[in-house]
Amino acid sequence: MAERVGKERILREDGYLYYLGKDGFLWRTPTKLNRAGTKSRVGTEKIARETGYLYFLDKAGYISRSKMKTFSSSSTETTTVVSTSPSPGGTTTTTTTSSTRTSPA
Repeated sequence: MAERVGKERILREDGYLYYLGKDGFLWRTPTKLNRAGTKSRVGTEKIARETGYLYFLDKAGYISRSKMKTFSSSSTETTTVVSTSPSPGGTTTTTTTSSTRTSPA
């Protein structure tokens, strides 16, 4: 469920993608169908970002956010690969490769 965080209403135009930039302002950039458009800042409201949320322009024209599904920083994933190959002389060689990856916070 999304929660509304913006108070300013933005009117959408066809042919543009709307997103919240790193600077906290809403930006629009032209899609491939809109070759004549240019990237520009839309609105005057600055939104303070919080980690773990996806920010977007909702259907009503307000900036909203939705909680993202993320992994906790303590979770780790371990992958082990075991390969067996015959070598000359009738012996078998076994190779084990192990890697550990931690999820971003």
